[in-house]
Amino acid sequence: MNRSQLAVMCAIALTVGSFLWWKSSNVRESSVAVKLSDEIGHALDNPDLSPDTADIQRLAVLLKHDPHNDHLRLVAARINLSMGSLEERIKAKTTLHEISLGRDANSKQALKTLAFSPITMGIYPDDLTEAAYKLHKHPLTTPVEYLRATEVLFRLLETAESNPVLESTILHLRSRDKPLLAQWLIGHGYALRALNLVDEKEAVSSPGHFFPRYQALLQTGSMDKAHGLLQKAEKILTADEKARANAYLGKALGDPEAVTKFINWAMQTKAPFALVKAGRLALLGHDGNAARRAYAAVLDIDPDALGYDECGQLLQLALNARDTPLALRAVKILRDRHPGRLGNRNNATWLALLLAEDPLPLEREAESIVNAVSSNPNFLSTLALAKLLAGKPDEAIQAMRRRGGAPLLQGEKALLASVLFAQGKDVEARKWSKDLSSNRMLPEEWLLLQKFKGKK
Repeated sequence: MNRSQLAVMCAIALTVGSFLWWKSSNVRESSVAVKLSDEIGHALDNPDLSPDTADIQRLAVLLKHDPHNDHLRLVAARINLSMGSLEERIKAKTTLHEISLGRDANSKQALKTLAFSPITMGIYPDDLTEAAYKLHKHPLTTPVEYLRATEVLFRLLETAESNPVLESTILHLRSRDKPLLAQWLIGHGYALRALNLVDEKEAVSSPGHFFPRYQALLQTGSMDKAHGLLQKAEKILTADEKARANAYLGKALGDPEAVTKFINWAMQTKAPFALVKAGRLALLGHDGNAARRAYAAVLDIDPDALGYDECGQLLQLALNARDTPLALRAVKILRDRHPGRLGNRNNATWLALLLAEDPLPLEREAESIVNAVSSNPNFLSTLALAKLLAGKPDEAIQAMRRRGGAPLLQGEKALLASVLFAQGKDVEARKWSKDLSSNRMLPEEWLLLQKFKGKK
């Protein structure tokens, strides 16, 4: 069932009512309601998932018995906002506005939903702007959420209007999380404001304050002052932090080997968190090879030190380098940390199949993923690959046909051609394979094509 069908079901369920008997009148306190809302919310936050049909029906039942429960109303509104028709989205938006008038966690979530939604049917720039302003004033807004709301306003407001937003952001956060604010200012081109925010006394007293001031000095071209600050702060910095600071300085001074030296030092000393920092620094310098080397080294030393975002970056870097084994290592970590994210499970299955892992459990995994979301063309391609390697080309072609008119990547074209070769449809197979190039797909995808082509 696709997202539009679910949205219709939700709309119907929320208006028709319930035929089920509910024992408790105090749904607000029900752990069942909270658990259900959280499960649906997780699905809505995950681009690979859709809320379960049965969960939507249960939500309607709970709302029938407790129509004023803001937690449940919030989830229902989020469903219709992301999946509903124009009319349903407008109604959902009205509900979110009503909930946002409170001062509790539900009202904050309602504001976040509105402020961070994409501009789409029924959702306009003014909706995002209004919610972002309100999120700035909400008592439960965290510094990270505050800065994200600021970014929304920066994106949508004219420069003259955004200047007061910057000032209010600095005024609000300088006493709540000065290091976070300073780093954010540096990242958004306000190095001088960050420099004025963190004084030297603070910088030589804690690493958290040192790096924002140090980086601000480097970005504003004050190399001598930055070097002097590094010397003064030497006693409070760990070996990792000193190496990182030296890399920043070397890079600012134009040393092309600054990041490489940092990576080599971190590898020699087996310092995983320093390697993570080095990888990030390499990416800032658009050196994907160095970043891949740093992150890959982390996997060998302590995989837990590699954050989810960095692991995702490593996956992309490995794919860009056509390093399939490294890509599989990265995506398996992503899958294991967040097993509910079907995209990670699918990517792990695809790569494992290419690398000749046992096809039988992988076939079952591919079937499970498609059963969860039957309309995703990438998931269907993985199922087709699993069926092909299991010796079932007829089932493989069925999976490929279910993709409809979805565009095929080079590796998927190689897969389709391989399936057709396996079926004995050589003429059609050659049509799909004639313009393919080995350097535009993973090596194992190319080898798959050669394998089935060579059987002819």
